[in-house]
Amino acid sequence: MPGALISLAGGRNVFHDLKRTWTTVSWEQVVSSDPDCIIVNDYGTPSYAQKIAFLQSSPITAQMRAVKAACFIRLGSGELTPSPTNGDAVAAIAAVLHPDRVSS
Repeated sequence: MPGALISLAGGRNVFHDLKRTWTTVSWEQVVSSDPDCIIVNDYGTPSYAQKIAFLQSSPITAQMRAVKAACFIRLGSGELTPSPTNGDAVAAIAAVLHPDRVSS
């Protein structure tokens, strides 16, 4: 679902070529993909703020483009799974990826 949301918002999931969805990737794969932005699931523990703090303080992730630019897209689980709020998720992603083309 996240890949479809990203695509509908005019972006490209850095893991678009994986054969499985909702799979596990390593931190090395995340770092080597060096995304422009990171969708952060605001659900459960650790909190959203703790997830961002980890990305910013970890020597493994701190040098990624998205982290350096603080480009984090905060979405809840309801927005990342099939639900009536998927349109809101697409709009939120598009607003970050294409601020010049999306009105708020």
